[in-house]
Amino acid sequence: MGYLSKVTCITYKQYNTIQEGYSIMKAKKLVGLALPIMLLAGVGCNKDSVEEKKTDNLQVSEEKSQDVSKVKAEKEYKSKLNSLMKDITKESLELNEILNSTKPIEEKDTEFREKSHAIYETAEKLVALDPGDKYLDVQNTVKEVTYALREGVSSIRNGLTMRDGSVVQQGGESMDKASKLIFEVDKKLKETK
Repeated sequence: MGYLSKVTCITYKQYNTIQEGYSIMKAKKLVGLALPIMLLAGVGCNKDSVEEKKTDNLQVSEEKSQDVSKVKAEKEYKSKLNSLMKDITKESLELNEILNSTKPIEEKDTEFREKSHAIYETAEKLVALDPGDKYLDVQNTVKEVTYALREGVSSIRNGLTMRDGSVVQQGGESMDKASKLIFEVDKKLKETK
């Protein structure tokens, strides 16, 4: 009997320790099994909100890049417009010098025809500019400028060919109109913010 009492006594003392260890092991197994299952099931994190955040971040970055490219396009438009308007002004002054020179009309006609090609090309470049939404009103005035320039140059050419001063005068009036419209374009460009 001594043998059973010793075993029973040792077993009883260890029983509590074993029981505690068993409970801890059971808890660890449950956590070890439950955690992967929860992660697979997505418990504890909302996938929709994560995907929404990613989508929102993408949309915000796309909007920012669109805004940056829009601002860049607007600056590019202004730069090109200013450059082409300077060219138009310079070419107009050259044509005006030809008309006001003391050369014979035949020389004026020939020289005017040669120099007027540049103003037609610059006018085409002006019309081809993409103003975007911000400078649409400015671009409409630019189109009026180019129309008046073409009309004026064409009338002056015809007047020089026909040796008719009144037709040349009409062309000069169209060129004056274009000049006034250029000032209007500059004013609108400065006013548009």
